[in-house]
Amino acid sequence: MQVRFEAPNSRHTPICRARFNGLVRAETIASSTASKEAEPKTPAPVPETPAFAPLTPAIADDVEEVPPLSRAPDEPEVDPASFSAGIKPGEEDKEHGLAARTNNVVDEEFLQSNANRRRFRRINLQTGHNTIFEHACSSDSALGHASAAIGVECIRLSRDTIDLSDSKQVGQLIQQVEQRPGADAWISLPCTDYTPWQHMNIHRHGEQFEKKLHERRKKSKRMFKLAKRFARKILDTGGRVAIEWPADSGWWDLEEVQEFERQHCFRRVYFHGCMLGVKGKELPIKKPWCVSTCDERLIQIFSQFRCDGNHQHEPAEGNQTNQTAQSFSKVGFPSRHTITYSQRI
Repeated sequence: MQVRFEAPNSRHTPICRARFNGLVRAETIASSTASKEAEPKTPAPVPETPAFAPLTPAIADDVEEVPPLSRAPDEPEVDPASFSAGIKPGEEDKEHGLAARTNNVVDEEFLQSNANRRRFRRINLQTGHNTIFEHACSSDSALGHASAAIGVECIRLSRDTIDLSDSKQVGQLIQQVEQRPGADAWISLPCTDYTPWQHMNIHRHGEQFEKKLHERRKKSKRMFKLAKRFARKILDTGGRVAIEWPADSGWWDLEEVQEFERQHCFRRVYFHGCMLGVKGKELPIKKPWCVSTCDERLIQIFSQFRCDGNHQHEPAEGNQTNQTAQSFSKVGFPSRHTITYSQRI
């Protein structure tokens, strides 16, 4: 029942009426509560504190197990697990999990080394973070063109600009690296003197050829010795290094190469040209390739390009093998999803 207060000479505003009606309702509620207090009260049950439920077997079974890690960097017959290479910038801390699933040459020492480097790059000023030194390349390399297309400075160290077998010139190069801390390097010394074909050439051409080959290899080793100085400076300033040769190159068997890999926690990744679009006259060419690097991102990228066996091949002839190097610019390094090798922290 709604109660109204009216007087002949009074004028009540809507606010007054609302206040009066509110008091009436409050009095009605109070009287109703007082009548119920006489009745015996049954205590309400106290709700239990919810506990965290354990994982159900169905969920637990869905958790994938990461296969055991191996320390066999020179084993080429490793079948990597499939993965997505498109890691978003800012999610670098998640990389180690992907790398562990990608290739079983990745181990805890390698992952920790990458974590330390990322921390170093975050703390220290990296003015060269958008720079890549291409060591021992042509003056018109595909890598340089691909870098320019996406705004990365590529410094080509070609025969036209520097003698990489001269210690003084390499010393000047190292000074440039010091001015660009955080810059990366892609190293690919000439591999002609260490191809398997040289064994056949020695057999065919005899001792005279072998002596000349020995002298050429001495020069190549001198270049690699200077390349190690250059690579160490890149690593010391927070940069990353990749060394690239054919998988069957004799370079990989040299003790000085393997010792450098051990000292700086490098790991190898093997892949094939046929998966990078390298083709002959009609069919793909299964050119085996290898990259040794301190950067886990490159391990992730290249390990997904191992031949899947779903196509036929034809042997490489002449300059067809050069297509593999050009393919690096398309899918391997640098491209839009791997250029973070140069750009990310």
